[in-house]
Amino acid sequence: MYIVGYIDDENDVMADYIKRLARRDIEMKIAPKGDMESIKKWIVKEHVECMMIDYQLSGTYGFVGTELFSYLNDELPGLPCMILTSYTDSSVQENKVVQNCIFDRSKMDRTGEEFEQFCEIIKQSSEVFKYNLSKYKQKYEMLYQKRTDGSIRPEEEEELLSVFKILRAYGEVDDISSQLLTTKVSATLDSVLEKLDDLLKK
Repeated sequence: MYIVGYIDDENDVMADYIKRLARRDIEMKIAPKGDMESIKKWIVKEHVECMMIDYQLSGTYGFVGTELFSYLNDELPGLPCMILTSYTDSSVQENKVVQNCIFDRSKMDRTGEEFEQFCEIIKQSSEVFKYNLSKYKQKYEMLYQKRTDGSIRPEEEEELLSVFKILRAYGEVDDISSQLLTTKVSATLDSVLEKLDDLLKK
């Protein structure tokens, strides 16, 4: 089952969308009302793999879909997002979202091949997201092991911090200070702990 999130300020068609997508192995979850940060937390909590965002949200949310899209791109790197709108030209002209990520929302109401193709885009986006997240986990484990055994190079240390921040955004690693991952801080802590141990022995 693929997990897709959806945010819209109109709820009258949601039940139909949920049923139609479920028949194609896509579980659609409806984002709760709230600010951008609460929506981001909901995405992580619900393990959303792809996010569909209606453009016209300002009546209920105080921001438009492209603003949420940009925010999520910054806060949750790699999360596939798509804008659904009846105003594709307006959304493109804003230059906040790449045109390939803007879809005519009527695709959700269509039948036949056009709807099937849209479902395939959702599924492929989810697959790419899951694959990338698993690669980040593997890389993090490998680099963290090198840091633990003292063989990590400076450029790898920077990469470790970068991967850690991405995984932390998705709740995939413990929420520790990223400074604790640097060998300099680690060496300082080891030194302090050794001195403390010596004092306790006395």
